[in-house]
Amino acid sequence: MAESISLIRDAVMRHLNETGSINPSLKLQKCLPSAHTEKTNAEKTEFLESITDIGPCEGYLLAFNRWLTLSQETTQFNGAAYRLKNRLLLGLNGNGVLETGCSLTPNYGMPYIPGSTVKGAVRSFARTMLFEEERQEVDQLLGSDDAQSSGLVTFYDAWWIPEKKSSQHHNKPFALDIVNSHHQEYYNGKVERPSDFDSPIPNHLLAVQGSFLFVLAGPPELTQLCQDLLELALARRGIGAKKSSGYGLMEINLSLTAKLQKKAKEIKKEKAASSMTASKKALLELTEKLEQQQSSNTPDSSGELRDLLKQSIENALCWPQEDIESLQSFAQECIRYWDPKRKNKKLKAQLQQVNEISSERQEASPLANNQT
Repeated sequence: MAESISLIRDAVMRHLNETGSINPSLKLQKCLPSAHTEKTNAEKTEFLESITDIGPCEGYLLAFNRWLTLSQETTQFNGAAYRLKNRLLLGLNGNGVLETGCSLTPNYGMPYIPGSTVKGAVRSFARTMLFEEERQEVDQLLGSDDAQSSGLVTFYDAWWIPEKKSSQHHNKPFALDIVNSHHQEYYNGKVERPSDFDSPIPNHLLAVQGSFLFVLAGPPELTQLCQDLLELALARRGIGAKKSSGYGLMEINLSLTAKLQKKAKEIKKEKAASSMTASKKALLELTEKLEQQQSSNTPDSSGELRDLLKQSIENALCWPQEDIESLQSFAQECIRYWDPKRKNKKLKAQLQQVNEISSERQEASPLANNQT
């Protein structure tokens, strides 16, 4: 009869059951509740299913956004999103109580693909597909076998992409998968040769689903070349384990890539706005509204921008002189766009009001300097 052995203290188990958030990597490595003297798969399957219910934590979302914005800062970076066609098996030989692993970040417990694995997949594909005389160029670009050259392009770890499924919930990275061992006694050395009459033994493990952000760095023309090679390698050969069974195949997702680029710009904009003065924020909002009208060719049909301009003029008395001059230029631009024939008296009055504020400020500045 199988004997169950508890692996976690009762006090710790109560805390694990009560918490609403846990690091999947820590849980996979350290939190198997119990073991049996005779191995059974039911408890292991239930344990792995509990991990598939875990989504990205708030810390991972912040870390991903930080990496996303950093990877968009210069032209040296080249990033693209790739979506898995099926699932990904990676890090199966990782040490753990379940004898099957998964490549997870230690801090957040989310899946990632090591940069060395990405580079190795591209290099192997390029060396296989290209002619012998081109291999020297591949070694120069991606590094050589003798480790004398590390290559001209840097391959960063590929981050799993958290995508919002609703206003409060994100997609989940893990899925329960199965591998059948057909000849266990042969692999364990108990029989000399395998037999077609051996019964398969199902073994559950964690697989990864979703999309990954691949980022390369280096000279722009070389990173684009490597990105093209990466796209071909992932589409034709895949990455990770069991590629011959269709695992690890990916395709580039241009719409998701564009969405991430837009998100990075929004994050940068929010970060810049948080350090702006009230006058700078007002000028930025006015400029963006006017640009929207110009791009859609709708000269303030709702009157919203005129109201914002009026409000800014009223507040401009306490603005720095530099921002008042920017407001002057903006008001002139609005008049040129809204009223090219200069017949609108209200617009002229608003511009005149800004000019008066600017003149008063300039006259007051010398007086203040003389007093000091």
